[in-house]
Amino acid sequence: MDGTQFGKPELVDEAFLPSLEVQRLDEDGSLRRRLGPEYIERINPGVETPRYGRIVSIDVTDTAAMVKVEIEWNAASRPITCCC
Repeated sequence: MDGTQFGKPELVDEAFLPSLEVQRLDEDGSLRRRLGPEYIERINPGVETPRYGRIVSIDVTDTAAMVKVEIEWNAASRPITCCC
């Protein structure tokens, strides 16, 4: 989460395989999917994004893992749950 919050795309790139896919539900309930390269290129280097995030769960099987995080951008926004 530090990579996106603190504008350090290289941290996200180092943390995940090229096959990274970020999935989340939009406000209307539709599924939004973003592939790793697209997700990483949207991070503005050096620009901090104030928000609160927490890890909800981590599922590890052999050498693969899935992480579920909850992110809130500001007090007025609803938390967004993402799976990576």
